[in-house]
Amino acid sequence: MTGPTRASGDATRLSLISRARRRDADAWRELVALYGPLIGHWCRRFNLDPHETADCAQDVFQAVATGLAGFEHRRQDATFRGWLWVIARNKIRDHTRRVARQASAAGGSSVMRQFHAIAAPDVSEDDPTDRVAWSQVIQRALVQVRSEFEP
Repeated sequence: MTGPTRASGDATRLSLISRARRRDADAWRELVALYGPLIGHWCRRFNLDPHETADCAQDVFQAVATGLAGFEHRRQDATFRGWLWVIARNKIRDHTRRVARQASAAGGSSVMRQFHAIAAPDVSEDDPTDRVAWSQVIQRALVQVRSEFEP
């Protein structure tokens, strides 16, 4: 095996994070391939359509690129996926607020009042990753690291 790894099944390879911090293009492609579908899953869980999901995922990865240097993996409970979920949750909330401000309803002020009375979807604090979505992340990660091991 080459490069350090974390013992936890929830851990992202530290070598991948380190390479991404150095702006390595291949590392970013791996991160997007590994976590892009999970971010899409999270967005769909909060009823974002495919275009909104793509926009939100782009916002998430932009925030990750900006904040990756500040990600602390020293604490045992600090997982990359957990950190990513916090970013995604905030971007989903930002998107929901932005859409609510931009939307306009037809039909006059009474319809507009009804429209504004509709509550925005609750984006809970809990990570909405189900077993199937997490299993898919693990399968993508296994494909990525397979070349790092001898048969």
